[in-house]
Parts: sequence; structure tokens; C-alpha cells
Amino acid sequence: MKTKLFSFFVALTIFAPTAYAIGTTAYENSVLGVKMDYPQDWEKKEEMQGSVVAFVSPRAGKDDQFAENVNLMTEILPAASSVTLEQYTEATLVNLKKVMKDQTTIDSGSATLAGLPAYEIVHTGTHEGFTYKTLQIWTLKNNKAYLFTYMAGMDGYDQYLKDAEGIFKSFEIVSPAATSGV
Repeated sequence: MKTKLFSFFVALTIFAPTAYAIGTTAYENSVLGVKMDYPQDWEKKEEMQGSVVAFVSPRAGKDDQFAENVNLMTEILPAASSVTLEQYTEATLVNLKKVMKDQTTIDSGSATLAGLPAYEIVHTGTHEGFTYKTLQIWTLKNNKAYLFTYMAGMDGYDQYLKDAEGIFKSFEIVSPAATSGV
């Protein structure tokens, strides 16, 4: 199976101490071996648009056109290829520019995710007529890419940034549960 080195919904973060305004709820996917916390008032949606899980913020009111969200995607990399973070990052950034023609990078660089070296990018763009700001971060472990995206409307980005950072900061990669062959 051919593996692509880019997924649209990838996420990034700037790590800082984070306190949620309200409590958190634990999320764990034992099959994939990941766990994290998300804000109690956010909605969890599994397997949404190719993501493992998405956490969707509450709407700010009836006129709120976009629900800010954080999603996680994973990608299995070819075992024999030994793709490095640098190679994966280069391919992802090239593909990001192809997919998002009006993408403008605000900031990018090295980061840490789940205690591992990672790469992050903050950018703006337009998709289906909607202008948004996105924070993306990714890391690699055991021939698998873990890709987060925090996507927000321009006016909601700062409001939910700490919540997104809290999700990223709480993210852990644990041993996946054994599965039987089918």
C-alpha cells in the first residue's frame, strides 16, 4: 500500500503551561496506543474526515460560523524506508503549499510532542471561502506519524489556543493493545 507523506489535517503547537477554564475529559485509543485530555465542554468525534479523533469547541453563539477544533491523524510509514522527521517535514511542507495555494506561514520550527522531537507550523489560509488560522505539529515514532491540527476562524484562534495547547501537552504515545489477525 502506497503511503503518502502528507495529510491535510495535521496540527502544531507552542507549548506553554496550560490551565483549562473548566475540567478535562480523558481520551484513550488503546488500539493506536494514544491518550490525551481535552476540555470537558468540547465534543469528541471519532473517525471524522480521516482523523483518529477530533475535539470540537462549543459554538460561541448562533452567529458563530466555525467551530474551532483539534484533530489527530496517524499515518503508517514504510517500515523499510526509515523516514526521518526532517524528510517527513520537507514532504509535508511541499504538499501543504500544493493543497493550500493561498497559505501564508506565520511561524515554523522545531518543537516537542509526547516527549519526542517534532515540527510545528502556524499558518493562515482560505478553504471553501472561509479564512482560518491553523497550528500544526507532527512527530514520528516506530514508523508512524502523529499529526495534530488546531484549526480556527481568525477571530476564534486566540480564544481557544490554550485549550489546543493543553491537548497537545497532554498527548502520550503508549503501547497499542494487541489485536488479533483478521
